[in-house]
Amino acid sequence: MVLTLYRKSSEPVFAIGNPFGLDFTLTNTGDRHMAFYVVSEKVPAGFMSRPSLQVIDNRAKAQVTTAWVNAERPLIAKADGLSQYGAVTQVTMKGMTMSRPYSSAAGVEEIWIAMDGDVDVLIGKELRKLRAGTAYRVPSTGITAHTRVNASNQDAHFLYLVK
Repeated sequence: MVLTLYRKSSEPVFAIGNPFGLDFTLTNTGDRHMAFYVVSEKVPAGFMSRPSLQVIDNRAKAQVTTAWVNAERPLIAKADGLSQYGAVTQVTMKGMTMSRPYSSAAGVEEIWIAMDGDVDVLIGKELRKLRAGTAYRVPSTGITAHTRVNASNQDAHFLYLVK
């Protein structure tokens, strides 16, 4: 499955679940640019994807607060047709906040993609800048604590993938 995630400016993310082998064209008919994020999964032998294109609009999904301050909306999950990742989640982090540091279990892979807003990221003992349009992967060691710090007055938005 190829998952195409897109957004217009600071509007919520939409997802298009594209089953393997199905061609489609997406045309922007508006007057603003759109940003696209494409997640391509390796499809394991025997995996049965959904037979048709699926458009997911997450604006109606409930928002849940996690890790102290992260406002999360699930976007798409295995039940929607993902083969490898457990879920792709849209995360909003308010300005002047810090998420709770944590470590995932050994073997759990996390990828954070910054859609907009520059934040600081603490991964283990390293403090780094995470600028909009960049991403980081948390080592799946089970002992690497990580957190995000938004020291600006603006909200920051992320896509969070977990496998």
